[in-house]
Amino acid sequence: MKLSKRTSMLIATGLTGVMALSACGGGSEDGEGGGEASGGSGRVVFGESTDFPENLYPNIAAGNATSVANVLIKVLPSAYQVQPDFTVEFNEDLFTGEPTLEEVDGQQVNTYEINPDAVWSDGTPITVDDFEFTWRANRSGDPADGGCPAVLSTTGYEQIASIEPGEDEKTVVVTYETPFADWQGNFENLLPSHLMDSDDPAAVCETITEGWPISEGLPEGISGGPWQVSNIDAGAQVIVLEPNPEWWGDGPQLEQLIIQNIGNDPTTAVQGLQSGELGVIYPQPQLDLVEQVQALEPNVESEINFGLTFEHLDLNTQDPHLADPLVRQALAYALDRQEIVDQTVGQFSSDAQVLNNRIWLNTQPEYEDTAPEQVKTQNVEEARALLEQAGYTAGPDGFYTH
Repeated sequence: MKLSKRTSMLIATGLTGVMALSACGGGSEDGEGGGEASGGSGRVVFGESTDFPENLYPNIAAGNATSVANVLIKVLPSAYQVQPDFTVEFNEDLFTGEPTLEEVDGQQVNTYEINPDAVWSDGTPITVDDFEFTWRANRSGDPADGGCPAVLSTTGYEQIASIEPGEDEKTVVVTYETPFADWQGNFENLLPSHLMDSDDPAAVCETITEGWPISEGLPEGISGGPWQVSNIDAGAQVIVLEPNPEWWGDGPQLEQLIIQNIGNDPTTAVQGLQSGELGVIYPQPQLDLVEQVQALEPNVESEINFGLTFEHLDLNTQDPHLADPLVRQALAYALDRQEIVDQTVGQFSSDAQVLNNRIWLNTQPEYEDTAPEQVKTQNVEEARALLEQAGYTAGPDGFYTH
């Protein structure tokens, strides 16, 4: 699944099912501030600690943000969803049963049966057309191939050969040109074809490139999930979600979910919880913030859990030095990864550990240590040898130059 690379920490009031709990710390009787949350009434204010989005379209760079994912997760439908125990399950509201995986004439074929009741918030049925358009909108970044350069990633979609209806428009048959093992990660944030599609690929590309500017919101306020974006105040950095009146499944337990950008200042977050103006926070972990939130007990409940996100070091291979694999290998050997963990997330939990798998995280049952032994511990001497092999020379200060 496509997930933002936030540090794997959770600090929240209420935790699992938080939107169905009364907010701690006050709040007014009419549901203002932190809010009430039971029996389909009241409101909860979520303090968003990441940057306020400039665009809500998730498949371009401008909309590739955690704050966007937090809005869209219950607005645009996805084929599969990550559960609280980190398993991945098919969307039981969107489909009548689990999608199938078959091999037909040597090709991978997935079939999805859409719930007959599934509709967009304007009443338009969700059909194979939405899956087919979502594929075309993400399959290529090459205009000569009918694609669009603004597309953030074509992974998975570029391997699809066709999407066609089965017995009717509620049956989706996806045939892959080459097998794609992570097919369950496709069709995240299903797109409304009736509002975005065109016979002209250039027009589709123009729509994709523009995206959904925050000042305009989603096209016609469209939703295919239990929540719908009802109002956006970009100046105050507030996004208001309300229940989708056309939602066919179990509905939200609130009248409103208000997303208020608060930034990453611990003081703002703590004061908001203390006054009751905020009901929930999910911030970047900071030692001072953890301690201050814990000091608000018993009026505020908090917990630290590991999730499906991770911190990582990226190397720019366009740099003339980092373009050399020997230099990159030297840096890998020189790092003390355990010390990095100890000085960061290790301060919050003794369960924090170095990640030694490139696919699975250690919160998932499939995780196993697959890292080569030689990279598990710091090896400065090997790092020096690799740099010297690459033509670098150590100076009297210990710094290497080329």
